Amino acid sequence: PSEPITEESTEEVESLEDLPDLGAIETDEKLLSVEITLPASFLETEDGSAFDVDAYCEENGFNSAVINEDGSLTVSMTKVRHEEMLQEMAAELDASFAELVEADDTPYIKEITRSENFDEVIVKVVRAEYENAFDMTPFVVGFSSMMYQIFLDMEYHVEILMVDADTGETINSVVYPDAFQE
Repeated sequence: PSEPITEESTEEVESLEDLPDLGAIETDEKLLSVEITLPASFLETEDGSAFDVDAYCEENGFNSAVINEDGSLTVSMTKVRHEEMLQEMAAELDASFAELVEADDTPYIKEITRSENFDEVIVKVVRAEYENAFDMTPFVVGFSSMMYQIFLDMEYHVEILMVDADTGETINSVVYPDAFQE
């Protein structure tokens, strides 16, 4: 055990060996890694095959993954990989939003902007065309944004505002996941 530092023990130190032994330095791995729990529905495969945890980890650069008793999946990754993944996901979502603006089947969408953590997405539309279309944009944008928030490890909540591109007036507002309850 090291001695407490007192007035008498505060002599000048000439080398590191002269310092009292403070014991081993321990690091908390949680400082270097991130754990995220994904819902059980995330584990469903398109072809009905069993979810391969090891392959999923390898494909995504995760340290580990565990299927929990409730069917959810907890993944562990480095903070660096987590940040890379969030940047990749944000870029993919931005590209998807840009495709909606350019798509032939949604010509009424003129612009899509979003907050940094995707908790608000503004979709500017040509009002008359939007109101006459069977439009799934709020659902598609909301679901995609909530997936990003899950990986951000925040409680997912997103408001989709459908806004008249000419007047700036809000035509419709949908909040997910609240809209799923209605």
